[in-house]
Amino acid sequence: MGKTILAAVVMMAMGASVGFAAPGAGAPAMGGPGARAGRGGARAAPATLGAAMRDMGATYKRIKAEYADAAKLETTLTDLSTMERDIAVSKMNLPDNVKAMTGDAQVKATKEYRSMMHNLLKNFVDLEQAVTDGKKDDAKKNIEEIDKIMDAGHKEFRPNE
Repeated sequence: MGKTILAAVVMMAMGASVGFAAPGAGAPAMGGPGARAGRGGARAAPATLGAAMRDMGATYKRIKAEYADAAKLETTLTDLSTMERDIAVSKMNLPDNVKAMTGDAQVKATKEYRSMMHNLLKNFVDLEQAVTDGKKDDAKKNIEEIDKIMDAGHKEFRPNE
């Protein structure tokens, strides 16, 4: 087991994608960017804001369709982790309209964008906890709040959408 973890750490340090399976679950499936590695498997991390946003849109649709189904708990938790990762990728990039700004306007918009993404991430972490705990009403409230944050973010940072 220790050698497996060491090998995984070395591979990740080299930039390789690594998947883990529960004991007895068989070999982890691996796929290219955008590929789902089996039922509920993780995909390679997107490299750009546009790719992260596209992946987030597809992942969020799945989450909304599956979060209340206890039989899909593991798939939902994997999708939530993927969403959280993609939000982190998005926080490291700026929307084109913010990049086009200069001076104080850019500083202010950057702060607003990162704050909004932080709030979005926080709500997804709360959603993950509600799903894990089987609290469907709390999860539904998180979904409603996430929808509001996403709508406001798209209006402000993707005005031509």
